[in-house]
Amino acid sequence: MFHVQRARQAALSVARHLIWREHLGIAQSNAHVFDLLGGAGWCELELLDSVKGLVELSDTAVRKPRVLQISMLISAITHEAGKLQAFACAVLRRERSG
Repeated sequence: MFHVQRARQAALSVARHLIWREHLGIAQSNAHVFDLLGGAGWCELELLDSVKGLVELSDTAVRKPRVLQISMLISAITHEAGKLQAFACAVLRRERSG
């Protein structure tokens, strides 16, 4: 879970930086960060929704660990963690294209 937390924090940091740099608004929550990026067309909405779900799951793991089921955590790590990498790649592609 530690590595998922680190990846989540990196994705949030990148997203918050883009929002600040591009003047996209003020995020009201961690999940809202990805809504702002989606509204500005930074990534595919489906990808942003997946990343947002991982961030929300991670928030639940930190704030309410008893609510989190081990099956949810395993699913997130094995099936959804690649979405964080895809998000990073999408941002880099956009940055390189100008």
